[in-house]
Amino acid sequence: MIKKALIITGQETQTDSSLARSLLKSGGLSLLSRQLILLKEAGISEIHIICDWYSDEIEKEVNSCTEKPALTIIHRSKEASIKIKSELQSDALKEESWLIIEEGVLIDERILDHLLKAPEPFIIAALSPTTFHSAATPLGTVIDYKDKQVIFASAAKIPASILLGHLKDLIQLDKFADVINKFSKTNDVHFFDIASIASFNKKLNKEIPVIWLPLCKKSDCSHGTAILISNAQEMNLEWSVWYLYRLIQNYMCKNLCNFPYSFFLIPFVKILLGVGVIYLFSIGQNAAALISAVFTGILEGLHDKITKVTLRPKSLKKFLFFWNKLLPCLWYFGMAYALSGSLIISEGILNIAPYIITACFTLFRLADVIQCEFFRRLSAKEIHSMSSFDKKTRRWGGYKNNILMLLFLLLIVGLWDWSLLAITIYSTVTFFINQIRIIGHIKTILEENNEIFVNNFKKTKIL
Repeated sequence: MIKKALIITGQETQTDSSLARSLLKSGGLSLLSRQLILLKEAGISEIHIICDWYSDEIEKEVNSCTEKPALTIIHRSKEASIKIKSELQSDALKEESWLIIEEGVLIDERILDHLLKAPEPFIIAALSPTTFHSAATPLGTVIDYKDKQVIFASAAKIPASILLGHLKDLIQLDKFADVINKFSKTNDVHFFDIASIASFNKKLNKEIPVIWLPLCKKSDCSHGTAILISNAQEMNLEWSVWYLYRLIQNYMCKNLCNFPYSFFLIPFVKILLGVGVIYLFSIGQNAAALISAVFTGILEGLHDKITKVTLRPKSLKKFLFFWNKLLPCLWYFGMAYALSGSLIISEGILNIAPYIITACFTLFRLADVIQCEFFRRLSAKEIHSMSSFDKKTRRWGGYKNNILMLLFLLLIVGLWDWSLLAITIYSTVTFFINQIRIIGHIKTILEENNEIFVNNFKKTKIL
C-alpha cells in the first residue's frame, strides 16, 4: 500500500506573476488544498511538497488545510535532495513506490484511486491529445510512448529506487517535464489511459466524466467550478427541484462556495427558516409560509451540493437528515392548527379533523422513508434508480417539494381548505406505488441470489 506522495510546486499563472498556479481556486478550494484532501482520502499519510517560489503563500495554504494528511512537509529544493533522499533509500530497499502529483491541475480522485490500486509498481496516468479533453491537452506535459505522443495526466506511481536516481532533476521545476519523459522510456513502465475509467456513477445514477483540467489563469477557475458543480448534480429529483430549484442552487453554489462559512451558515439559516414556516402556517400566512418553505428546499439541496464541491466532511449529515424529515411534518401540523379554527361545524367534532388528516399524512410519509431506506440497505441501491418507471415516480411522486407546488396551486385556485386532504391522498398513493415497486424489485433480487426463496415462493403460490 502506497503511503507517500511528492508534489513539486512553484509555477506562476499565465496572467499574474504574483500568483502560483497551485493556489488558483475552483469549487472553493485551491488546487493544492484539493489535491491534499484527495490524497488523504485515497490513503496517503505522508506528503512532501517541494517549494522554492511562493513559499510563504504555499505554506500558509498548507497550514490552513485541515483535512490534509497527518504528515505534510514543505521542503526547499536544496534541502529536499538530502531529506527526501534518505526516505527514498529506505523505501527502495523495501521495494515500495511513491505517488507523484503535478501541480496546477484539477484532477479526479478516480485517477488517484486507480493508480494506488493497480498491481504494477511503476505506472503513469496518461491521455490521448486527440480523444480526451482536447481543449485542455495543450496545457499538459507531453511525453513519448511507443513512438507516439500522449499527455501526462498529472499523476504517476514511481518505484522509490527509480525516483531516487532522478530526484535531483525532478525537484527542479524547469526539469519536471524532462524527468517525466525519462520515466516514460523506462522498460518496465506501464501506462494507464484515464479515458478507460468507468464514468457511470451508480449512486448518482449518471455518467460523470473524469476530470483532468489544468488551470493556468484566473479565468480558468470558473470553468473548473462549473465542472465540479455539474458532477455533483443528482439526477433522480422531484420535478420541482429539477426544473426550478436546480438552476437557483447552481447559481448560488458558484457564488457561495468561496465563502468560508457557507458550510455552517446555510444549515443554520435553513433551520431558522423552517421553524418560521411553522409559525407562518399556524397564523394563516400561507403564501409567505410556502415561499419560505421553498427556500428551505433550495438551501437543503444547496448545502448538499456545496459539501460535495468543496470536499467538506459530512459531520452534520445525521443531524441534518433528522431536521430535513422533521421540519416538514411540523409545517403541516401548523396548517392543521390554522385550519382547525376555520373548519368548525360542530364544537368538538370537525375541529380535530385537520390533525387526524395530518397525522395520517405524516405516518405515510414516515413509512415511505422507512421502506425506501430498507430497500437501500438490502440491495445497496436506491429504489428510485432501479428502472425508468422508478425514476418517473421519483420525478412526479408526492414528495416534499412537489407537495409544496401542489399547495401553491390550491392556494391560487382558492381550495386551501382542502389542502391537507389533497396532499395526504397524494402522499398515500405515492407510498403504495413505492411499496409495489419495492416488493417487485426485492422478489427479483432474491430470485437471482437465493434458490431457497425461489423454491418456497413456488410451493406457496396457492396461498
